[in-house]
Amino acid sequence: MHVRIPRTCKRFCGLIVDLLRKSRVCAEDTNEVLIRIVEEPVMRHLPVNFSYSLSYSSKKVVHMDDYVSSLSDHMTPVFVVGAMVNGKVKEDHTHDYISVSDYPLGAKCCVGLICDALEQKWKLF
Repeated sequence: MHVRIPRTCKRFCGLIVDLLRKSRVCAEDTNEVLIRIVEEPVMRHLPVNFSYSLSYSSKKVVHMDDYVSSLSDHMTPVFVVGAMVNGKVKEDHTHDYISVSDYPLGAKCCVGLICDALEQKWKLF
């Protein structure tokens, strides 16, 4: 299954609106389900012991490039990024609970750090 994410914000927002209204997005020509919303609990859909939570409230501050490069090449990591004003990411189902800065960062910045570190590890660019 392959999905091409729209390049413009307007088209991306339209895709997400369709996803939220219908709980799935299907291909126009084949009606194949391309994206769908998974039911709770989300952790049952993720690999066990390979998920990592990022939160400002974590006491373990890491440099993301070094942290990602130390992960095994034979696993698919899942990063859970805290993106809420109040509360924090639960540590219950995660392998490691980390922070990437001593200062609170936006989710966009954290996801950018993760993507950059994975690009370096997998030599994508």
